[in-house]
Amino acid sequence: MRLTRLPGLIPLMILFAAVTATSAAQFGPFTYTTTSTSVTITGFSQYTPGVVDIPATINGKPVTDIGSSAFIDCIYVTSVNIPSGVKTIGTSAFQRCTALSTVSIPASVTAIYQSAFSGCSALTGVTLPAGLPAISNSLFYNCSSLGNLTIPIAVTTIGGSAFSQCDTLTSMTIPAGVASIGSRAFDGCNSLLAIQVDPENPNFSSLDGVLFNKDQTALIQCSGARVGDYAIPSTVTWMNDYAFYECTGLTSVSIPSGITKIPNSCFGKCSALAQVSIPSSVTTIDYGAFSSSGLTSVTIPSGVTTINSRAFAFCFEMSSITVTPDNPSYSSVNGALFNKTQTILIQCPSGMEGSYPIPPGTTAEMQLIFGPIFG
Repeated sequence: MRLTRLPGLIPLMILFAAVTATSAAQFGPFTYTTTSTSVTITGFSQYTPGVVDIPATINGKPVTDIGSSAFIDCIYVTSVNIPSGVKTIGTSAFQRCTALSTVSIPASVTAIYQSAFSGCSALTGVTLPAGLPAISNSLFYNCSSLGNLTIPIAVTTIGGSAFSQCDTLTSMTIPAGVASIGSRAFDGCNSLLAIQVDPENPNFSSLDGVLFNKDQTALIQCSGARVGDYAIPSTVTWMNDYAFYECTGLTSVSIPSGITKIPNSCFGKCSALAQVSIPSSVTTIDYGAFSSSGLTSVTIPSGVTTINSRAFAFCFEMSSITVTPDNPSYSSVNGALFNKTQTILIQCPSGMEGSYPIPPGTTAEMQLIFGPIFG
């Protein structure tokens, strides 16, 4: 086959390459790439300690971007000053900079991508640009020293796990423009006394420091520092996955009759939760719903037709599981949970002491009996 040269094609390709090509170079401790008009910081000398002043220009070209993972695991950096003119901070840009306590972000930044500051355990505070439109997924995940932070009014999206495991965060206010809040955005925030919502927000609301949708039919997130008893409002018909996860001060919860599902890990790791009232309206108890909680006993009502795996796993204070006799799907024998015909042992309470004789005819997979069933 003979190839035909298209007139002008090769010069056009050369011109295109000249415009888009980047070149890697070093400027002091910084690694960077350039285009014809701008500079992106792509790396930093990992063992350089102290304060980092990112240059505004390199070789006459403006620094406009901090690239993905540019400073990841720079564990000796204590403070970062980002110059005006930078527009984006890339994915994991400062992830696991465990000595980083302060960062200065200019108003020119319009995008901060996923996990940019995740694992910055010494970060105590940060002022976000007023025009920032989104708090990305896991942006401040496990920033365990992060105090109060103001979400800019321009923000419309708060990503999943955005503030998860921020142990010292004490308060949070959701601005009026936020339309989306991702899963587990605030879980594990054990000092979070209240999640407040601007009254003008058309999508979300708060009641007694707990986050709901606007009409309070869906409970999204309980504040992690809540203690004592809590009665879920009667308007609620839906709870998010992980809604009460790691609320370690809760001692009892009353669930209203409109709820039909206790979702994934909803009360997981609620270590002080000794009592919960499950209404007959509930049909599903999902994966890990009460796993590693402090429940001492539980009663499964007549309406429950599905109990997914690990629902009561590792509840080491639990001594009995009771099923109401009119439940068509499940039963209990001497405090253990079975299917209705008692051919399958589903869960033996982790806090049960002594020996337990498994009834004749009962079958179960051995890895489950000696794992989550008895664990």
